Amino acid sequence: MHLDLSALKRANQESAQTSSLVQGDDVLSGVYIFEGFSQEFQDSILSRCDRESFASGTQIIREGDESNGKAYIILSGSAEVYIAGALVATLSVGDIFGEYALICAENRTATVQVVDPVECLILDEDTLIKISNENNQINDTMIKRINENARASEDSEGV
Repeated sequence: MHLDLSALKRANQESAQTSSLVQGDDVLSGVYIFEGFSQEFQDSILSRCDRESFASGTQIIREGDESNGKAYIILSGSAEVYIAGALVATLSVGDIFGEYALICAENRTATVQVVDPVECLILDEDTLIKISNENNQINDTMIKRINENARASEDSEGV
């Protein structure tokens, strides 16, 4: 399945218009999959996730690579998304990528390369399972997002 990450970018931009993402306690408030969750639940997620920094030019994930069981939420900086070598989206604060390979355990569908130094919150498979056990809504939301993205990709291929 080929994903259209530009649809994800649009969803995140629409989300950002209705909620602001700031460093600190509200770090997850502008991230699509965490919208509507209590601050207490978001704090629980933050306390379980690692953070990682990437320098400009770094390829965080590569199209076709086996999943490393991680999704990434950009806390600062920006990155570009490439599919088959073509630039399809630019990601920034609040955007998430890698969730498809995390949920589906399939190879990466895109390459994400850092433009401006990026700090990411890392959501790994074990953490996702623990979070899902506490609140099924997170799992449902991620699956909904992946399905929306797949439909958008199919629609764009039919044009």
